[in-house]
Amino acid sequence: MLLPIQEHYLRWSLPLRLTVLTFLAVALNAAYCLIYRFSQGSPETVFNAVAWGVINIAPWIIAIELAREARRWDVTLVALAAAFLLSLLLGSAFAFAPPDVFDVVRRLPALAASLLCLGILLVWPTAQIQRAKPETKALEKLTACDFVWARSAGNYIELHGSTASPRLVRATLESLVQQSGSGLLRIHRCYAVKSTELHSVDRQSVRLRNGIRLPLGNRYRAQVEALSDFVPSSQTA
Repeated sequence: MLLPIQEHYLRWSLPLRLTVLTFLAVALNAAYCLIYRFSQGSPETVFNAVAWGVINIAPWIIAIELAREARRWDVTLVALAAAFLLSLLLGSAFAFAPPDVFDVVRRLPALAASLLCLGILLVWPTAQIQRAKPETKALEKLTACDFVWARSAGNYIELHGSTASPRLVRATLESLVQQSGSGLLRIHRCYAVKSTELHSVDRQSVRLRNGIRLPLGNRYRAQVEALSDFVPSSQTA
């Protein structure tokens, strides 16, 4: 079962998650640098403290979040390679000197740590599901009242209804949508909802009748906006 704070976090749009995570990481690192250097008797400037985080932390956080969202190895490799290169280029620009061998080597621990984080983030949901003894009930036996919305979780899907804890079923989100016919609407690569539960839609998310907001993917926007059972958020009170 996902922790409540993690479940709430995953409802944010990808740009919002990237912005919040990057800002917090850079800010916390800058604060640590300023306090540590001050305690050592060699105060650091705020600019240098922030710059260090932008160069050495921000690219990896962005890469990890993009790879976790995609859940594809090709995207993961491209994201990590881009983070490696971006970190090098930012460091070079800050130092006004081309990167050398030492600059490359000193970024290898960050690359290894990012791979470890991705491994934990991608495997953790499955481990949680296994410990929770997921249901293996056949999809065709799931009725329309069993859940309000569903989220992909690796080889499983979470079925969220009126209860606090989601039901866990070994299946893919695509198979669930196809089995449910027109009753279930895909709104994101990882999310699907009952079309009757939609209340409003804005640029990056949909709001359900129970107040929950879920991310809306650009690929699925047209079919969501084509529904007449709910009104755009701009028309709501």
